[in-house]
Amino acid sequence: GDIEFDWGCSGRGSEALAKSILTDFAGVEVANSFCHDFMHDFIACLPTGGFTIPSEAIREWMEDKVKEA
Repeated sequence: GDIEFDWGCSGRGSEALAKSILTDFAGVEVANSFCHDFMHDFIACLPTGGFTIPSEAIREWMEDKVKEA
């Protein structure tokens, strides 16, 4: 069945949200490569009541990830 988006935890819903955000931000290849790390670094830490992630924060995070690779 469909996986519902989730955040504030680690799980399939959080990983699906991470992949969706990264796909929208940077494309499918980047999302497939980094969605697990993005889930742990961003999505799992978000407050359950709601959130905003500035695109600049994602850009900086991705630049750091590329430097590490």
